Amino acid sequence: MGASKRMIELVALLNAYNYQYYVKNKPTVSDYEFDMLLKELETLEKQEGIILPTSPTQRVGSDLENEFKEVKREKVMGSIANCYDKDELLKWMQTVVPAGTEFTVGPKYDGTSCSLIYKDGELVQASTRGNGLVGSDITENARTIKSIPLSIPLSDDCEIRGEILMPKSSFQKLNKERLEQGLEPFANERNAAAGSIKQLNSRITAERNLIFRPFCVFCDNAKFEKQTEMTNFANSVGFCIDIQDFTSADPYEIIRYIEEFEQKYLKNMDYCMDGVVIKVNDLSWQEKLGYSQKVPYWAKAFKFKQESASTKLIGVDWFVGRTGKLTPVGILDTVNVDGSNISNVTLNNMNYINGLDIRLGSYVFVEKGGAVIPKVTGIDYERHILENYDFEKCTPIGEPFKCPVCGHPVVKKENADGDEGIHLYCTNKDCEAKVMARLEYFVSKDCMDIDGLGTKIMENLYKHNNVRNWYDLYTLKAEDLEYLGKNGQKIYENIQKSKDMPADRVLVSLGIPMIGKVAAKALLECYGNIKDIYTDIVDYHGDKLFAEKPIGTAASNELVAFVLDSDNEKLFANLFELLNCAYISNKPVGGPLEGKTLLATGTLENFPREEIKDSIINHGGKYASSVSKKLDYLIVGSKPGTSKVTKATELGIKMISESEYLDLIK
Repeated sequence: MGASKRMIELVALLNAYNYQYYVKNKPTVSDYEFDMLLKELETLEKQEGIILPTSPTQRVGSDLENEFKEVKREKVMGSIANCYDKDELLKWMQTVVPAGTEFTVGPKYDGTSCSLIYKDGELVQASTRGNGLVGSDITENARTIKSIPLSIPLSDDCEIRGEILMPKSSFQKLNKERLEQGLEPFANERNAAAGSIKQLNSRITAERNLIFRPFCVFCDNAKFEKQTEMTNFANSVGFCIDIQDFTSADPYEIIRYIEEFEQKYLKNMDYCMDGVVIKVNDLSWQEKLGYSQKVPYWAKAFKFKQESASTKLIGVDWFVGRTGKLTPVGILDTVNVDGSNISNVTLNNMNYINGLDIRLGSYVFVEKGGAVIPKVTGIDYERHILENYDFEKCTPIGEPFKCPVCGHPVVKKENADGDEGIHLYCTNKDCEAKVMARLEYFVSKDCMDIDGLGTKIMENLYKHNNVRNWYDLYTLKAEDLEYLGKNGQKIYENIQKSKDMPADRVLVSLGIPMIGKVAAKALLECYGNIKDIYTDIVDYHGDKLFAEKPIGTAASNELVAFVLDSDNEKLFANLFELLNCAYISNKPVGGPLEGKTLLATGTLENFPREEIKDSIINHGGKYASSVSKKLDYLIVGSKPGTSKVTKATELGIKMISESEYLDLIK
């Protein structure tokens, strides 16, 4: 593979991983894997003298969300270059500054970064790191964190930066509660902290028992000369620092301390760390060394390599989701990885299984990806040899021909539901697993948000009340739920309360393929209400839908097929009687994109497809479904669609990068 082609591939991979990590809080690769790919890209960029416009080496990941106000900052809040090799770290310390210059070593916290602004001693603003220069305002939520002082004994304006963490003990308690409520547990403490600080209801944040640890201070009149003076100052005004910085001008002594730190602190603190941060202690030297576009030259993050373990794969279960997709879950001989007992791992799909040649009875390497989700990373062939256990005699994992829940046939679909690879789907629309998953989706927080209807309660409603769809749910009477005890009345009230959910939430809750939040709002901006959507499709074959194109053709086809399904058509007919389905347009008036039509192609670093649509609409623009003469801009990400780029070139349509789009909407 040529260098240029490999660079394009790496940019696409890393941008996708960045999005999952920073925006969705669902990492899909380990930190080590990510950093190795990033290092490969940096090396190729230096060799070739080329940096692609969307290269992640030029950007800081972002956790911006539309629900929170933006906070702009003058001093960039960047990341720090990672290092896994002690020889590499030693070489950096020996060359970055003259011999005898002091370094400081402190914890590399594994949480979510935060900036606190104090004016006249009062906390006035808290924000996430965001993209470095723009973060999200989380002030009200930060005020609930007991280790963040609401006031400090200082009259100067002051910024204190640090990390928001969820203690391990709080994480275990929270996940236990979520499981009991039938909710999906958080993957790890980092995700739990990020999710908790971005709650729209600060009371929920307060219940999560988050903590804060400072690592940097900027004050108008305080003239710090050393990095350690910053952390000492933070400690003196009321911030908790439970691991004191270590300082030394001897690089070898720094290396010895790092080894001691790993043994002494890594697993013994009630919060997560994944390494240490080494900084030049002298702030004048920090200023001289400065920054690259992304990271400071005067600091390195040494990350402890992830722990992996070898164990036997003893079985495979197939999980059936609401769309009918079958997901293989590996059953392991329980093994401890990085302090967690692992007995189940996702095997993704048959492509993944066959690619790694994962077999029943084989010894596999298991790793917590980025200390997050357990996954199989390969076969332990050496253990097979040492134990004289012939790998070739292990049983290949076969594709099921029938649904494991209902016994109906399964079919193969490629790249369905936005998931790459070949997946298997149950063909029975009445399959119990699919019905239950659809119901759980309908009542979930992001949909109708009916409190109290966790998995166990939904199973009761399925078995005792014959609830098979949302219509059955709304025809329940209070007396039908008396067998649930005191919770029954509360659940009934919550069901009734959800009838006032706005139409866009209702439309999303129905589980129509490809109809998410953005598509639902676009449809309602076009039609005004759900009933007119239904009427247009049933009575006029979707004339308005295909003429005005509020959503793409593929999504329109999915919507029509869903509405015209005989079972769904009956449900739709009752929808308007049971639910209020009111919709109040929040379409922006004016905006930097007013009168402009845009379309995106390829993978964008800061926006998945639905969110770039949302961004364009929120800034006054119109999102197109295809390339035509009416298009003003084509936003080109990594791995763009060849046909779109070719047609845009033929029509003379201006093509812009993601960074140029961000400039447009400033």
